[in-house]
Order: sequence, then structure tokens, then C-alpha cells
Amino acid sequence: MEHMDPKSFIVLLGTLSVAYGENISTERARIYYDCLKDIPLDILKEGIYSLLKTRVYPKFPTIGEIRDKCLGENDEEQEAAALKAWQTAITRYHGNGDPQLNETITLAFGGWDKFDETSLENEISDRYHFMKCFKVIAKSKAKDKLLGEGRDDKALTVGEHGPREHSDAYWAEVRRLKEKGIVGVEMTVVMAEWKEKP
Repeated sequence: MEHMDPKSFIVLLGTLSVAYGENISTERARIYYDCLKDIPLDILKEGIYSLLKTRVYPKFPTIGEIRDKCLGENDEEQEAAALKAWQTAITRYHGNGDPQLNETITLAFGGWDKFDETSLENEISDRYHFMKCFKVIAKSKAKDKLLGEGRDDKALTVGEHGPREHSDAYWAEVRRLKEKGIVGVEMTVVMAEWKEKP
């Protein structure tokens, strides 16, 4: 996996500039680079080409849109994948060993046994909850992939609106959980509960 370098980034930004017919100032290019440099080059390239193939808006994509496409956040493809996983869950017995489907069923319903007990009367809310959990797991896996390459947790929270500020206590808790081997979805759930504490 290649790490980001300014020359490669400028080539990718130039591709977007040509495709959208919009010249990018040096200052704007620097801001895009600063906010996207934590994404490995091959993932960024794949995300940008995916945007070029699927985006319908004629304006230059925002930093947040590029990050979303690269990291799989709020993505139409992810929505379709979640719906397909739901269809698999309701039509095939225990998901035929798909690990992400099994993880989603466990997170959303507590396991296949509890999922099997759900009522058709609640299908709409169950589907909504399942799809939300599926997207959380997909996002967590994308972050885990970047963290596996030594990316910093703080860098991964930068989006269209800038970095999300967290207290030193928050980051200490993240480090403590990592040391205990709690990562991925488990960490996401624990930290969400931790943030809600007064």
C-alpha cells in the first residue's frame, strides 16, 4: 500500500480538475492535501475514480465527499450492500458463513437465534436497524484497515468540517482499549457509550 506523496496527490487532483472543468488554486490544493493525506494513495485513487464514475453533480467534490467515497462512509454502494445483506439474512439460513453478515446480526439482534425470533410486524424497523449496524461495521473495518497501516486515530476523524476535538481522556481511553485488544466495532460501541457518560 503506497503512502501519499504530494506529487501523486497533485496528479489525482488534476484528474478531478480536468473532469469537472474547474481550476484549483494552490491554496485550495494544499487544503485538500492536508485533509486527505492520511488516506493511502491506492485507496484515494480508487475513491476518486469511483466518484468520477458515479457522481452526478457538476461541481468539484468536497473533501468530505472524497473521504466518504474512500472510507465507505455515507455511500450509496454501502447502502446497496447493506440492503443486499438484509435480503441474504432473511432468505438464507444463517447467512451461509458470511463473517460481516454474522457480525451485523450479532450487533443488531444479539445473534441468529434472536434474529429468527423477530416478527414480520417489525420488519421495517428491524431492516433499518440492521442496515445501520451493517454500515457501522463497514466503517469500522475501513478505519481498521487504515489503522493497520499505522494511521493515527485523530487523523481518521478529520472530515469536511475539520478535526473533531476530543479530550485527552478520550484518547487515553482509546489507547487503553487498544492495549486490551478491543478494536473495531467493539471499540466503536464502547467509545459511544463512554462519550455519553456525564
